[in-house]
Amino acid sequence: MKRHDAFKAILDYQDVLDNHPVYAAVGTLEDLRVFVEHHVYSVWDFMSLIKYLQAKVAPATVSWTPGADPAVVRFINELVLEEESDLVPAGADGQQVAKSHFQLYCSAMEEIRADPSPALAFIDTVRRQGIGSALQTCRIPSAS
Repeated sequence: MKRHDAFKAILDYQDVLDNHPVYAAVGTLEDLRVFVEHHVYSVWDFMSLIKYLQAKVAPATVSWTPGADPAVVRFINELVLEEESDLVPAGADGQQVAKSHFQLYCSAMEEIRADPSPALAFIDTVRRQGIGSALQTCRIPSAS
């Protein structure tokens, strides 16, 4: 693919994203609350996808062996670092704490008075009983 063609393809995708129907669908604070209460599962899903890729590309095994492509290993590990333990300001004192993007999303949900508790219960069920049980017993919105 020529450089010009690649740039055009990116612009086409950007146009699709810029004109996505979700922007028109979220017009009020209540709309936003409903959206994030559904979208939080996509945030969790992305975290799961990143961890899956890390397990395939840069597995944590004993004894360690180098990955097939160090550049890809680094890319995936950098994604995991940011997604799983990003540094964010903790308060007025300028201190930073590490939080996952999922945790940040749940905090943002609370700020707009959306309810993260069903998603957090889902995560707790995944942790205690596994994904199969969580998918069967937790009340995940069907649109999610």
